[in-house]
Amino acid sequence: MNYNTKYVVRLTPEEREQLAALMRRGKVAAAKRRRAQILLKADAGSNGSGSTDEQIAQALDVGTATVHRLRRTYVEQGLDAALSGKPTHGGRPRKLDGAQEAQLVAIACGPAPHGRVRWTLR
Repeated sequence: MNYNTKYVVRLTPEEREQLAALMRRGKVAAAKRRRAQILLKADAGSNGSGSTDEQIAQALDVGTATVHRLRRTYVEQGLDAALSGKPTHGGRPRKLDGAQEAQLVAIACGPAPHGRVRWTLR
C-alpha cells in the first residue's frame, strides 16, 4: 500500500542539514538514526529522491507502516516530534511512593520474621 500521496515529506534546507549532521555524529540512538534515514529518503524536496514507502522500507529493513507513520508524524507534528518517536505515557500509577518503597526495601532486607528462616510471599 502506498501512502505517499497524502503525507509528502518536504524537508527545508535547515532540516536536511540537521538530519545530515545527526547522521555524521558518532553517538546517536539507533532508533533516532533510523528515523533520520527514513526522513532523508522520503524527502521530496529539491535535493531529495522522494522514494516510495516500499522502497524506503526495503532499503532500511523496516516495515512500510513504520515509514508511513513517520511521514504522518513529520507532516502533522514537525521534525522534532518525528525524531523523538512515541511519547511515553508512564503506564499505571505507582502503588508506592519513594518513602514507602524505601521502607519496604528496608523490611525485606532485614531479618526474617520471628519463627521463619527466610522471607516468603505470605
